[in-house]
Amino acid sequence: MARWWVDGINCFIIDSSTSTIKGQTLTSKNGVIFKNGGYGDGNIVDGGNVYIDPNGYVANSTIKSGLVRTGGGTLNSISMTGGDVTIGAGTTMEGKFDISGAGNVSIGKNGYVSTSSSNKVVLNVSSGNVSIDQIGPAALNLARNANVSVTKAAMQNLTVNATATDYSFDITDLDPSTITGVTQSTNKFVIHTTKGDVTINGNLQNYKFTPDNKGGTIISSCFAEGTLIQTPDGDRLVETLELGDLVSTHLGPQPIRWLGKREVDLRGATEMDNFLVRIKADAFDKGLPKRDLWITPEHCILINEKLIPVRRLVNGASIAYDLKRRRYTYYHFAFEKHAIVFSEALPSESYLIGQNKREFGVVESSGEEIDTTLAYPLVTEIEEANRVWQRLAARSNSLGMPVTSSNPVLSRKLVQLRTDRGEIALLKDVNDRHAVFSVPAGTKYVVIESDASRPDQFHGPYWDDRRRLGVRVGPVHVSDQSHSMVIDAHLNDRQLGGWNNVEDGRSRWTSGKGIIPLAHLSNLSRHKELELRIAFPDREEVAF
Repeated sequence: MARWWVDGINCFIIDSSTSTIKGQTLTSKNGVIFKNGGYGDGNIVDGGNVYIDPNGYVANSTIKSGLVRTGGGTLNSISMTGGDVTIGAGTTMEGKFDISGAGNVSIGKNGYVSTSSSNKVVLNVSSGNVSIDQIGPAALNLARNANVSVTKAAMQNLTVNATATDYSFDITDLDPSTITGVTQSTNKFVIHTTKGDVTINGNLQNYKFTPDNKGGTIISSCFAEGTLIQTPDGDRLVETLELGDLVSTHLGPQPIRWLGKREVDLRGATEMDNFLVRIKADAFDKGLPKRDLWITPEHCILINEKLIPVRRLVNGASIAYDLKRRRYTYYHFAFEKHAIVFSEALPSESYLIGQNKREFGVVESSGEEIDTTLAYPLVTEIEEANRVWQRLAARSNSLGMPVTSSNPVLSRKLVQLRTDRGEIALLKDVNDRHAVFSVPAGTKYVVIESDASRPDQFHGPYWDDRRRLGVRVGPVHVSDQSHSMVIDAHLNDRQLGGWNNVEDGRSRWTSGKGIIPLAHLSNLSRHKELELRIAFPDREEVAF
């Protein structure tokens, strides 16, 4: 039997001369290459490496760990609970692919992957990570905790069934700010955008649109590596903790029931929310913390019997984002109940299971049920958070770490209206509450453009409002000299691009470029132009 070295692994070659390998388990010291008529059936990959070249054929594989890479040939049906599978250009997929556990699958990254018409391809994803760039016709079934990313090109050939909750389905090249609306039926889901429609064939329920933030915001509450955690046997580095280990808490020593870990690379990131927060030693009081402590912005600290995310306490001095630390690993752990632990002696929270489990690339769990009730209430009032912030800022000043602050000056936000043709609409009139614009009849949509700012950055982090707010907009009166009507869909359509969350149905904040669809107003087209009277409730803050 011939051998060949690939990726430092001494591999056996299975081809027409050796014919078949069946019912074998490939461990970490084994490698197999299927090529030129080589056939594999019913094998288990448990740490080994498998390569499928043109004219190789592998069927009914179980993948627990290790690597499978195809550069042609056929891959027919796999059951996967771990490992990494890369299905490359020129490969034909057949049969059923069950992906769960910590498995990672990449399909068509370097070119088109075809699928069999006689043995139809079904991808069942219940956990793990699946990315699909180019693929032939296939069914994609998403269960709870599924993590799938696709391109718009791949969507053309997929039939999606996603009736579960708590899945992640990311269309990687669809900008959510371009979305103008959604049309949904029992077997088709059409996303309307300023750059054309994106059609998802199948049933997509319980959906919401959010940016995928590649290199962007990481929302989690965790300890960075190197953090000392108090245990009954003394302080331990967070990265050395294991399932079952006892940790000191306000409830007494508690055994760890769940552990999570993730590696982060922020090279090129600019948003402050992406970075760790560094709490200087003694920032809260003498010995609290006893050394500099790095935690993620969402991590809650216990103050006055209440929990408050550290991002609300950032002052740029004793508590500040660390923009130099761009590569790190963060950890967290959970007990039977949410509890207060002591990180560098500072009282802070254990992990609250269920909120952001997908943030962790590596997870260990005892499988026992974990209570999701908060150990202490959260600080919700701006005034209360401000009092804590002011006290810590004063302490920072006393420690020789001056907090620089300036009273913000509210400047009026310049607003303009742009049509789907890219033209700036003519401003005809302005009064106390409205602005009147003229646009050509047949305009499909308009975009309200303005500056945008975050209240937590403008007023202070204790405001706890991280939305990018442009201008507040009310209903729009549209007329063509003969007819008029009021449109307010933009105030309630959660999927519309360029808007913040739906509020009271009477007004809504843009995020800087709020889209107002007009294409459905075909009956208002008897004249050359339409007149849009747009309500701006905060008129004194708007300039034209």
